[in-house]
Amino acid sequence: RYFLAALMPMEGSLSAFARRTTTTGEEIGLRSEVASLGPRQAVTYRIGAYLGPKDRTVLAAAGKELERGVDYGWFWWLALPFLGILQFCFRFLRSYGLAILALTFLVKAALFPISLKMFRSMKKMQELQPKMTALKAKFKGDNQGLQQATMELYRQHKVNPMAGCLPMVVQIPVFFALYKVLYNAIEL
Repeated sequence: RYFLAALMPMEGSLSAFARRTTTTGEEIGLRSEVASLGPRQAVTYRIGAYLGPKDRTVLAAAGKELERGVDYGWFWWLALPFLGILQFCFRFLRSYGLAILALTFLVKAALFPISLKMFRSMKKMQELQPKMTALKAKFKGDNQGLQQATMELYRQHKVNPMAGCLPMVVQIPVFFALYKVLYNAIEL
């Protein structure tokens, strides 16, 4: 998870990674176009190799898009800014523990308006709970009547039952990205 071994073609004729299993083990290498050689002719291919930590700055300096070797999952577009913020916080706080706390605080502060909306909606739903219980008793056995009365109750009190769930849909990718940063960051 924290280290990468990579072969990098330094010439255009080396085109693809090759891997095959043989009776003696596994062979890996780079595949190239077939070269027609005459007697006493040789073809030289230049390749680079990287064997080291998955540090994004070192991988970016090595070139060949090696920084893509660090897996930040589907939400990499959120994870990379989080990693940058984590590194920024570390430069000032000089402790990754404090930097993680600062990043967590910043993420929670950014998501506070969404969380507040979700909690307000949940509070309204709790306030309607006794009325919902009364409706269930009144329309026992009449599901269609219960649904219509419930929708009318929501309309009267201007409550959207999905308003408590939808903010979570926005927050889930943020938390997955934050998890991937903390899980894969070699800096930690």
